[in-house]
Amino acid sequence: MEKPFFSVVIPLYNKSYSVLRCIKSVLNQTFDNFEVIVIDDGSKDDSLKVLGQICDPRFSVISQSNKGVSVARNRGVDFSKANYVCFLDADDYWEPFFLEKMNNLIVSCPEAVLYCLGHRVVVFDGEHKVEKFRSITGQFLGYVPDFFKASLRNSIANSSKVCVLKSSFYDSGGFPERVVAGEDLFLWIQLAQQGAVAFDSTPCATVERVIDASRNSRAGSLPYPLTFYSTKPFVLKSNASLKLYLVKIGIAHIFGSLCEGDYKEAFDRVKCLRGISFFFAAFAIVFFIVPPFILKNVKR
Repeated sequence: MEKPFFSVVIPLYNKSYSVLRCIKSVLNQTFDNFEVIVIDDGSKDDSLKVLGQICDPRFSVISQSNKGVSVARNRGVDFSKANYVCFLDADDYWEPFFLEKMNNLIVSCPEAVLYCLGHRVVVFDGEHKVEKFRSITGQFLGYVPDFFKASLRNSIANSSKVCVLKSSFYDSGGFPERVVAGEDLFLWIQLAQQGAVAFDSTPCATVERVIDASRNSRAGSLPYPLTFYSTKPFVLKSNASLKLYLVKIGIAHIFGSLCEGDYKEAFDRVKCLRGISFFFAAFAIVFFIVPPFILKNVKR
């Protein structure tokens, strides 16, 4: 098999505090046959000034007015020269062997359309946690038997640790544009239905969970996979694992709304979940929403 050539697409919006670390983690890879394309999505901070410190022929920057992360990623793919495209968020970073592991995974599983590596998460207290996945134990390398089942605990795919066959990316429609929340989850779902997913559980990426302007702008938005599939029950009838995965997403977002004390948002998400599973929507109302709502009003 010919040695793959990777394109690394990094969307950027106001990440001056982390983008240099991110890009250096790519430029320091042990596998050096790649290009890095940064799509600056109208940053208003010093991000572009920071990028001026980088001088490497494999590195390029494309600027656009603020159009959202999906447009930025899609544009990066359009400018890419490789058959395999990796994505990385500007506040995350890779281990030096990330692309080497990705190359080995592609060689081992040439029929996949989506490739994923393991990752660590930096939670709000600074602790580094290696994410684990349902039905996948120990050191794993190969095709994932059931992507949706394996992602019920944590998602096998993440926008900072995946590689996509470019032809499959276009076949799936790319990242949905004008979508505020869940645009990446939607693409992984589309790809997992299109073909095989390959996974190496070795932690090769670090994902930061920080509160910033981009995250705050998504607050209160309905996850796009829920709104899309809530109107397409016929798709879910033939894929029980996908249905359960969407239920998991819905329950998690409902619970998150309640933790913020936003009952209206929680009800909006329940209504969306109802189109996927009436049973679990009713379950969320009875066990998640009603008790704290009653307790809150009793205390008054």
